[in-house]
Amino acid sequence: MNSIHPVVRALALSILLAFLSFIPLGVAHASVSSPRPASKLVHVQPPEPEAEPWETSIAKIEAARHAGALSTSEAARLRWLAISDWQQLPPSYQPQAPSHVISAPQDRNTSSKPRTLPAPGASVPLHAHPNSSEAGPTDGMVQAAARMAAVFSDHTEWDSATTEAIYADMEQAQQQELVSLNLNITSTHFVIHWAANDDDLPDGCETTACSYARAISDSLELSWREFENYGYNMPPPMHFGKEKIDVYIQPVVTVCGASYGDAEEEDKKILGMSWPGDIYLRSDQSNHDVLLPLATHELYHQVQWYYVGFSGNGCGSWISPWLWYHTGSAWLMEATATWIEHEVYPTRSREPGATYRGALRLDF
Repeated sequence: MNSIHPVVRALALSILLAFLSFIPLGVAHASVSSPRPASKLVHVQPPEPEAEPWETSIAKIEAARHAGALSTSEAARLRWLAISDWQQLPPSYQPQAPSHVISAPQDRNTSSKPRTLPAPGASVPLHAHPNSSEAGPTDGMVQAAARMAAVFSDHTEWDSATTEAIYADMEQAQQQELVSLNLNITSTHFVIHWAANDDDLPDGCETTACSYARAISDSLELSWREFENYGYNMPPPMHFGKEKIDVYIQPVVTVCGASYGDAEEEDKKILGMSWPGDIYLRSDQSNHDVLLPLATHELYHQVQWYYVGFSGNGCGSWISPWLWYHTGSAWLMEATATWIEHEVYPTRSREPGATYRGALRLDF
């Protein structure tokens, strides 16, 4: 650089500076003389999912609780009615009731300012999963956990009488439902239960020679062997306090007093779910390309519950699994259970996304 003549060096530097100064001036001039037309952006807001009756009722109950009109335990009892039998709620908390105002009682340490409750179907923050009201034939654990989380999220703050009353109601409803399933067959690891008078089942299911039940049993035992071949430690049924894993075939999946999925509308059906020690499946799924992978999917949830460490069985012991699943574990459990379906049944494929809306599909 020292060998370059100073005049040449100065000239080169001047040219460079002029070039650099020209660039922003040119751009600025262009932007003034020929402005680009403004872009028209159209923001499409996705429609709010239609609230289910229990969601609307719980929104009203929670608004009343926050206003001081209900205690924590009073609200808990009403929330339980909202998910189990909302028609038994007081009229002001029923989903079809119009928006109204509830004033806080003066003997509570709360403001007496009235609170306007939302109209049915209004968008209200709940403990429920954001997709809990989406339609579609599906594994129903997301919906079930959303409902139970909406009831039990503050269960440690209830008084003992409320806790005992709700637990007793759940267990009573569960036993009444399961007693109605009066036929069963057993296999190495499972007991399959169903009702002789279930009109959704195929002919022959009035006896234990039920092809539907046997297809489920065979699929579960096949899946059990496949999981073992993959190296999984399979759950000993005694881990859940029973001799075999129970599988319940029902017209509408019903667990602990709450029913899931409309019995008639195809796009609202809940096909199954799986809580520690129990598997629930619908009785009207004649398509084996759906039924058999579904059984595999639900059995995989039993493996997951075992690995996570949830034990015991029955409604009271499922509160912790419900809350754990709802607060962040659903996506991984459902994604891997969907993946294993394709491993066990590579030629039987349910519709993509039918298991869990938002699940990551693992296609190796």
